[in-house]
Amino acid sequence: MLRLPLLPLATALSLTAAAAAHAESLDSLYAKARQAGETQLVLYTPYGHLQSVFDAFARAYPGIAVQPAVISGGGAPLVGRIAAEAASGNHVGDLVLSGMGDIATLTADGRLEPDTPDEAAALDPQYKDANGLFQVPFTTLFTLVYNTTLVKEEQLPRTLDEAIGKSWAGKFGYTRYTGAAAPDLVGATLAHNDAITDEQLKAIKANGQVSPTAAQLLTHVAQGRVAFGLWGPTQNVGNLQRDGAPIKVKYLADSAVTFGPGLSLLRQAPHPNAARLFKGWLLGTAGQTALTKASSYGTRTGAPVPPDLPALEGYRFTGIPLAQWEGQVKSFRTRTLAIFD
Repeated sequence: MLRLPLLPLATALSLTAAAAAHAESLDSLYAKARQAGETQLVLYTPYGHLQSVFDAFARAYPGIAVQPAVISGGGAPLVGRIAAEAASGNHVGDLVLSGMGDIATLTADGRLEPDTPDEAAALDPQYKDANGLFQVPFTTLFTLVYNTTLVKEEQLPRTLDEAIGKSWAGKFGYTRYTGAAAPDLVGATLAHNDAITDEQLKAIKANGQVSPTAAQLLTHVAQGRVAFGLWGPTQNVGNLQRDGAPIKVKYLADSAVTFGPGLSLLRQAPHPNAARLFKGWLLGTAGQTALTKASSYGTRTGAPVPPDLPALEGYRFTGIPLAQWEGQVKSFRTRTLAIFD
């Protein structure tokens, strides 16, 4: 019989007390939200794959629903909507869940309200702002996705150099570099870690087939137009598999990147108790578990691995600090403009 090691009594009591305090904090927010008549919270986000998470929250806290306003791509439309509400005084949005570029802009514009849930204590410092302006509840894995009909796992490349070499010329795809698309953010992260060269970028252009968007790259893989795609957003692979697509994920440790969005409370949120409740729940054990069903990796220490995705063994890349985000993305764009355009 497997015997699990026992925690020291003081540690066990400390963890139990912390869990009880967190539960009490969320219960208190739930009671306040219900008393204030807050039956919903409005979330601005470019992420459209989280409905199962919102449904889990609604089951946990009956009478309060997440109303997502999905703004494709985020960026100027998302930031502009929040700015327009601030200018008019007609505040609709409670929370924003978007990429670090948007979070940096909203921080500079003074649109965010500091808020640090108790549950944020279990996050690594890279996943939370010291001033409480945002937390990162999950990350998405960007790595190789392949067509299981065209190529078997044992035949796949084991490194980025193998993947982009002449032996796979014309057989792999990549997403167009635009300065703000997934491969730009992946590339900027790799560049931040000195893990991608101009010679590799040139090989991608010379030997790969370009797709306009990350979603279309996955479609091209699923349809067999290419054997595999570089840096596909794996959060969407599960849905394609459930639809019968012959597509799967291969983790390339030398070039796989994870990064996630910032979750922030907006200033003058009309449903502040419900918004804070959702934030705390999402960063807690229940929310982190719910995220796995949306093919996302929770950031809480000990968060479970999504069942349809690989464990991130040997992952070694550090994220770009928020203060450096815009500058490093622009720097990488200079490199791709010189090679691809």
